[in-house]
Amino acid sequence: MATAFAPRCVRVAEGGEVVGEVTTQKTTYACMLGGPDRRTLFVCTAPTHVPAETLVARQGRIETVTVDVLGAGWP
Repeated sequence: MATAFAPRCVRVAEGGEVVGEVTTQKTTYACMLGGPDRRTLFVCTAPTHVPAETLVARQGRIETVTVDVLGAGWP
C-alpha cells in the first residue's frame, strides 16, 4: 500500500504486519501490481499532495519496480 506521507510503499500481511517495503523518489499516493508477469509495482508519486502546488511543479510521475511477490486478483 502507498503510505501517502512518505516516499515508500509497504506490503502488509493479514493482521497488519509490514512484511516488505519499497522506497521511491517522491511521496507515494497509489500503487498497484501489474505487468505481463504481475511482478511490476506501479507507484504514483508527487512532491506534494496540494493540488495547486502539484500543478505548478509538474513533477508527478509513475515509478516502477520489479518485486518478488506475484500480484493477486485482477487490477
